[in-house]
Amino acid sequence: MAEETKAAAASGEKKATKCSHAKCKRAIRAKGYCRIHYKKWRRGELPKGRYTRCHKEGCKKPMGIKGLCDAPRSVGEAAAAAARAAAPAAESRQVALGADCVLRDPVRGDVLIAYLAKFSAAADRVSDVGRRRPTSTLPFAGAIVLPVERQIRHGHQVAVVTPREIQLIEVLAHAKDTVVSYDTLYSEVLQRRFGGDTSNMRVLLGKLAASAGHIGIPLRRWIEVIPKTGYRYRSAGGPNAKPASSAAA
Repeated sequence: MAEETKAAAASGEKKATKCSHAKCKRAIRAKGYCRIHYKKWRRGELPKGRYTRCHKEGCKKPMGIKGLCDAPRSVGEAAAAAARAAAPAAESRQVALGADCVLRDPVRGDVLIAYLAKFSAAADRVSDVGRRRPTSTLPFAGAIVLPVERQIRHGHQVAVVTPREIQLIEVLAHAKDTVVSYDTLYSEVLQRRFGGDTSNMRVLLGKLAASAGHIGIPLRRWIEVIPKTGYRYRSAGGPNAKPASSAAA
């Protein structure tokens, strides 16, 4: 003990032996406090002194930001930078694999290029029906259809229909006597993927049949409903033909 005291005196260091709390002369227990004040310090009744060493186990270097010394902090920042550098490549890959949206703001340049490439490829895959230019007139069900004006003319009578009814007429007329599947109908007419429910297409066909019926066209004799498959426009239909199947799709 005497040797330690002499060594401390030789080095010019003065080791505190009394509690650092004001007017307390008890011996130090821990953290510069005596036993009583140390308990108060642990309960939060006394201001806690700032730690000066790195919180990493076994490290005694001076503490920097976030409780760590400069060495581990620099390693963490390097890892974060590497992750940020790898993020754009990962996002571009997600877009290329079919992701509709990558939650990143702002969108990086290579991710934007991947989006543009995706939608450009989708535009190139448009079917021949989608690329077909609208014709000025179109024969359909014994009448004349004017797609631009959205009119069906039968004799001296005219019916004005909706754009989707015109699209349905164009798809069926260009595929006359051939079954048009529900996948094609939903893609070309409703611009969405067919999920198995045919109710929307049945309603649209019903509206078209009602519009044609107002000008004397029995459309059900011209369009055949193929159960669970699609529709077929019969170019040889007419008033003398048997009604096409109206079974549930």
